[in-house]
Amino acid sequence: MKFLQDAVFTAMKQASDNWSKIVNSITQGNPDMKPEEVTPEIVIEAMTREEDPASADLATQLAAAQADVSKKEGEIQSLTAQLATANSEIKELKGTSSEEEPEVKADGEPTGGESDIKEFASKNAGNTAAIMAEAKRTNFI
Repeated sequence: MKFLQDAVFTAMKQASDNWSKIVNSITQGNPDMKPEEVTPEIVIEAMTREEDPASADLATQLAAAQADVSKKEGEIQSLTAQLATANSEIKELKGTSSEEEPEVKADGEPTGGESDIKEFASKNAGNTAAIMAEAKRTNFI
């Protein structure tokens, strides 16, 4: 009594032989892998993986880039220190210390002005001599 037809058996035998060829090829290329460890998922992953020749050297490129970044950070720190020194020297040359900002004081400003003369003139309307004397006193004229 036959369970399988001859055509089905031949197809299954061919599929088995094909799988054995794939497994043998993989295990020959990787001696640490055993034939029973080869699964369809591993084969699919190996077939769909794209290896870019430019990415093979990524670790070296990354190390070089990190070294360059460290060098640039050192340069930035050096330039920042030079800038702080230069700013301090500029402040000293201007006559102020680097810690203190100059303070503006309003002491000694002359008092009076145009509005005071107007008020005085409106209060003393008709007294031209007094208005002229006030204008001279406040240095308006």
